[in-house]
Amino acid sequence: MDFRDKDGEPLIKWNTPEEAFDAWRECTRGQLCDYTGMSYEKLSGGSGIQWPCNEQYPHGREHLYSDYVFRTFYDTAENFGHDLDTGAAVTPKTFKALNPAGRAL
Repeated sequence: MDFRDKDGEPLIKWNTPEEAFDAWRECTRGQLCDYTGMSYEKLSGGSGIQWPCNEQYPHGREHLYSDYVFRTFYDTAENFGHDLDTGAAVTPKTFKALNPAGRAL
């Protein structure tokens, strides 16, 4: 297929897996999953690389959330499910009243 952009230039500018990885790597710059410190060679050379892998963490970051700052809003991450009969959201107070103590409810 010969995809072109509006100026007639090739839309896909890579021909090899390594060139495709390089293009993807650039798309991740500044994102949580920043791969800009990785290379195709580095990626192929061992048991994997943790991300972000960038200038700050050239060998990957061992623990992503070691600062305990998460990118999820509290009410999105902290969900206690819904009542199966009514469909109403289970509140933290109701959940604690069930005394789950590690059990699946």
